[in-house]
Amino acid sequence: MFKYTYSQRTQKSAYYFARGLFGKATAKSVYFPEPTEQDPILRFYKMCENWNKNIKKNPEAALEKRLFVSGIEMKQIVNNINQRLGFESYLTTDDITLIYHTCAFETAWHKKSKSPWCSIFTVDDLKVLEYVEDLDMYWQDGYGYELSYKQACPAFGDMINFLESKDPHSKVTVYFTHSGTLLKILAHLGLYKDEQPLTAENFSKMSNRQWKTSKIDSFATNLAFVLFGCEDGDKILTLHQERVVRLPSCPNSDLCSLNQMHKYYENSLQNCDFDALCNTR
Repeated sequence: MFKYTYSQRTQKSAYYFARGLFGKATAKSVYFPEPTEQDPILRFYKMCENWNKNIKKNPEAALEKRLFVSGIEMKQIVNNINQRLGFESYLTTDDITLIYHTCAFETAWHKKSKSPWCSIFTVDDLKVLEYVEDLDMYWQDGYGYELSYKQACPAFGDMINFLESKDPHSKVTVYFTHSGTLLKILAHLGLYKDEQPLTAENFSKMSNRQWKTSKIDSFATNLAFVLFGCEDGDKILTLHQERVVRLPSCPNSDLCSLNQMHKYYENSLQNCDFDALCNTR
């Protein structure tokens, strides 16, 4: 089954993925179910009232990002860039953030050429601006607040149920969704978790952090679970960005047994009460 969210970009991603997999002619006959605005699996967080109210739309939830943006590292970048460019009008933090995003998008679109917007930044500038992004995603979609990743339990349960069903008529399920979904699921699984939380104060200590969204949540990011029927039981291979990753449930093995996953993620699988978590009743 191929399924995408109520969004043009995921629809296009789904179609062109099918086209690359099956060829142009066959892709036209691939069935895609009609998307819904409220999708409890592909975009569960849109339905989570508590998360939207207390995290997504709550300025206090983004405190660490705000503190860092108003801190010494960002002030130095703003001053240095203005001195280098020498414009009569002063570029603000918002201006420089916009230029950074333009630099990033143009770099993704035109990999063989350098975006002129990138030329105003040093490598150290980019590291600071990257940390701003990581703080934002960490506290909104990652480990910053328990609710952010706990609400991903329906999506995780959906994956386990599909693998255990062993439906002979459905060998694969392919979902096309968004960063907000993927990052929460990665955190739900316990992947890319640093020993210390990301804060405004520990930028210099977190240069080797695991939570780098430019790496774990780039364009075309993908997460795959492959079921293997082994002699000693069913096992799952997890791949992120087409690379094998080891789940916390099986830190010493690429393959993780379904039984072990059930034990490690028992609370998620047995006590997933999305309505209670999100106050949707």
